[in-house]
Amino acid sequence: MEGRNLPYITAMAFLTRTKKSISALELQKKLGHKWYEPIWAMLHKLQLVMRHRDSLYELKDFLKRATAETMISK
Repeated sequence: MEGRNLPYITAMAFLTRTKKSISALELQKKLGHKWYEPIWAMLHKLQLVMRHRDSLYELKDFLKRATAETMISK
């Protein structure tokens, strides 16, 4: 159950194609997987990784850099 035979790449594709989040039950149906629990765990692992990556790129830092670059180029 530690990631064996779980289609992480396909699940990531489903997650990134939609603007809204996808439920574990919906993901289970799309993947055609028999058991809910491994899909739920996989979904939460993927969401955790995506949340961590998003936290590395904060909008306020981007705005500070963009403002500084604009002021320098003037």
